[in-house]
Amino acid sequence: MTAAVQSRSKTVYTPPLVNVLTAVPGGTISSTATWVTTTTLNGVDQWPVSFSSSTTGVFVGVESVTIAAGTFNACRFEQRDAGAQGPLTTRWVLLGHGVELKSSTPAGGGSGAYEAELSAILVNVAVPN
Repeated sequence: MTAAVQSRSKTVYTPPLVNVLTAVPGGTISSTATWVTTTTLNGVDQWPVSFSSSTTGVFVGVESVTIAAGTFNACRFEQRDAGAQGPLTTRWVLLGHGVELKSSTPAGGGSGAYEAELSAILVNVAVPN
């Protein structure tokens, strides 16, 4: 028997997470972030969880990426958490808007792969009331 689970999470970065990268293929950026995630699971508030992480990212280049929301020109980044044992995550960010369209982290150490992508997006569009 399986049951439906409803989950809602909110993540707050302190200070706000802002990455600025010179858009040259091979350009790198390193950042450290601290954040707290609060989650509600089936209507029950869970304990807040604090995280801290250091990452290094490389701008690979601009490429076309197709997701459920459509086909877009995107900046491709490859990111690895601090400590070379961390998995390499690939992220595609909407060119000129900074919205993550898709991310992919391969399976490693016996855990499953993680993939996420937008199913819909409106950019610079007036939303009707």
